[in-house]
Amino acid sequence: MSSENIVLNEIDFELDFLSNDAPTAENRAKAGSGVYRVLISDDDEAVHQITKMLLKEFNFEGRRLEFISAYSGQETKKILANNSSIAVLLQDVVMEEEDAGLLVVDYLRNTLENKITRVILRTGQPGKAPEDQIIANYDINDYKSKTELTVQKLYTSMYSCLRSYRDLVTIQRSKKGLERIIRASSTIFKTCSFNEFLTGILQQLATFYDEESEGLYFKCNNKRQPDGFVAKDDTQCYTILAGTGKYEKYIGSNISQIEELNHFENILCELKNGSEMYVRHVQDKGYIAYHKGLSGSGNYIFMEGSKDDIEVELVKVFLSNFSMAIDNFQLHKEMIATQTEIIFTLGELIEKRSSDTANHVRRISEICYIIASAAGFTEDKCEEIRIASTMHDIGKIAIPDHILKKAGKLTDEEFAIMKSHSEHGYNILNHSNIGVLKTAAVIAKYHHEKYDGTGYPEGIRKDQIPDIAKITAIADVFDALTHKRCYKDAWSIDKALSLLKENSGKHFDPRYINIFFDNFKSIEKVITTLA
Repeated sequence: MSSENIVLNEIDFELDFLSNDAPTAENRAKAGSGVYRVLISDDDEAVHQITKMLLKEFNFEGRRLEFISAYSGQETKKILANNSSIAVLLQDVVMEEEDAGLLVVDYLRNTLENKITRVILRTGQPGKAPEDQIIANYDINDYKSKTELTVQKLYTSMYSCLRSYRDLVTIQRSKKGLERIIRASSTIFKTCSFNEFLTGILQQLATFYDEESEGLYFKCNNKRQPDGFVAKDDTQCYTILAGTGKYEKYIGSNISQIEELNHFENILCELKNGSEMYVRHVQDKGYIAYHKGLSGSGNYIFMEGSKDDIEVELVKVFLSNFSMAIDNFQLHKEMIATQTEIIFTLGELIEKRSSDTANHVRRISEICYIIASAAGFTEDKCEEIRIASTMHDIGKIAIPDHILKKAGKLTDEEFAIMKSHSEHGYNILNHSNIGVLKTAAVIAKYHHEKYDGTGYPEGIRKDQIPDIAKITAIADVFDALTHKRCYKDAWSIDKALSLLKENSGKHFDPRYINIFFDNFKSIEKVITTLA
């Protein structure tokens, strides 16, 4: 459709009333080459040319405008769907259809759920789109007749929309930042080693980078990793415990012995002598956070980078809590280690009572871990199986010595009593609410079941048998065969392996038998190490 000409008046070029938002040299340097994207949607080429000409020199807070053109409602929808960073949409109402522009607004707000992009609706036929109805029914930010859209009013609308867009983007990014902090809190605690945990803290900070923004919280290298380190002090020195990017090579080193980091020692000393928690910006370097740990020693984290004040507050929320997370992580791991050692010790006591050889339960646990890991279980589950499998024969505590330690063959009555140890083990462990003990209860009960259904205590078969019990059965039988017992001599490894192969699909699940043989080199190392 043809549009009315945009009126140009000399006075329209006098914009002193907007001078408060005029970009200073400082703002220009800060913004760099950033742009605000403006989508012009109109079926009249003249409107595109005039709009671009009038706004050619326009900038907001040091950022210029980048124009994108669309000549139909359908084309506009495609552009909006593929570009979420459009700041302002200058939308004509009547294009290929009388309500094409209104359908674009509806698509933007309701289908794309984009509430950020600012919309200035323009029309050359206001009678077909009454302002009071449009404002009430459509989520737009400004409504202008093309005959009234002078340069001054165009500038005023752009300033108003870009201020609003800037503030909404800031809120959105702050929201995303807080969401990242929450996600990071749950993610970093899933790691197993202390170094992985510390490195995880640094790597989570890399997620504060926003690809759609000209700014970033922290500098990232080409591998999208931040450059930073975590350090801890003791009475003698500051030691780097974890590092990413260019600091990774310094892990385990004393900061005072690293020439590149000599200037940090004085900074860390100042932080140590200050408050118990502090986040400090190091000019042209980055941020250092300090917190006095529960043990009295200081925890430090440094990240290269800089950012606007509002966004730095999000980083401070993350950094000011990292040290408490380190303390909690260490306490948690110490508690888990203590529980694990108690479980292993209890398992070994049971095995010693039945005159089994030393390290039987430790070999079982490591073999189970290898099989479970190769089978694709998660790291957490593999570790749980490793610990829980040590309790597979805990039910033997209820078996009388004259049966448990009998050197000869058991009678049918004695064997029936011996088999009851699986049920006893389950009953002992299943009352616990601790996950690893629940897993141990399942292993204790079902690790004597056989793939063909001839095992005990329930005679279940194939997929009825829990996978963790199938894995433990292979490890238990193999280790029992290859070590001396009160009722038999040790078999050779080759003979034991032959029996496992022969019983694939009978006693053992073929899938886990194949995994056992595929990973036997690793299993051999366990046998040698824990002989």
